[in-house]
Amino acid sequence: MGVRYLVQVFDERMVLRVSKVQAGLLACVFLMGCNSPGPTPDTKNQPEAKPVIPNPYSPKPTDAKWTRGGVDIQRTTIAGSASNAASMLTITGNLPTPCHELRLRIPDRPDAQGVLRIEAWSVSDPDRMCAQVLQPFSVQVQVRRGKESTILLNGHEVGK
Repeated sequence: MGVRYLVQVFDERMVLRVSKVQAGLLACVFLMGCNSPGPTPDTKNQPEAKPVIPNPYSPKPTDAKWTRGGVDIQRTTIAGSASNAASMLTITGNLPTPCHELRLRIPDRPDAQGVLRIEAWSVSDPDRMCAQVLQPFSVQVQVRRGKESTILLNGHEVGK
């Protein structure tokens, strides 16, 4: 049996025959070239970003188009010992409307003073009509704290 050819290109000067294996290899080479990384960003002139713990309430790219609002924190509790690196923070409160979404920025570790400063706020789509009624929420997120650290949520100590 002979080799089956997928492509035959005829030109006055040459005849090109490509088998299935050769076509697959060519496709891989072209696709790898298309998937090459772009230029690396210049991080020397950019401000240092504070590392944060990813959570379901982390800021999202669409937030830039939305309106930032407040959040009414009613109660906070922390589960897990201070010596434990990972603890569970429970936050209970109210959003301004059912259309608002909670956002939390949680640093990955306490600052130099031993304070873990967590920021909470809400965002909403300004083009969306919504009933003006408070929306209760209760969320649990993981936080990392040190033995002697204090946790502040919007400037208020957690658990007190």
